[in-house]
Amino acid sequence: MSSEEESNLLPPQTEHLSSIFFSWLNPIFKKGFSRKLLDINDLHELEEENKTENESKRLENYWLEEKRNISSPGKRPSLVKAVWRCYQRSLLHSAIYTTIESTSRIIQALLIGLLVTGLAEGNRLILYVPALCFVTYLFVITLHRGQFLGKLYGMRLRVALTGLVYKKVCMFMSKPIK
Repeated sequence: MSSEEESNLLPPQTEHLSSIFFSWLNPIFKKGFSRKLLDINDLHELEEENKTENESKRLENYWLEEKRNISSPGKRPSLVKAVWRCYQRSLLHSAIYTTIESTSRIIQALLIGLLVTGLAEGNRLILYVPALCFVTYLFVITLHRGQFLGKLYGMRLRVALTGLVYKKVCMFMSKPIK
């Protein structure tokens, strides 16, 4: 395997702009376009934080902590609380992008309304056009990044929950049936 192929197996070390515009995917797109068929060696290695084993262990630790922290004997542990503790940073990160996206969409509509009203009245609207361009740019950037992160965090949560269920099923299968 050449050093170029080995570097493709490493997770992409992306800069902020590269991660926003997804330009770290360009080499894969070029290979796929030139050969029409990608090989498994052409893809990046899965990052450690996205692997099933790591995600399920992480959530399992929070679940075990939730089970230990039950104060009254009749109270049951809450999986929702364990998931929140485990993924609250990710969820808040995604919520920030969604809030910026929604706010920019509202501001965009207001600016369009002001622009149309100003044009009807014959006013000079030199500041509305760059503001509208900036808000539209902000909307597009946060929309794509927010959707990407939402899907990524959703995938991590699904993988972690599936790992927990799998461990539970394996535990039940190893016990004799009465």
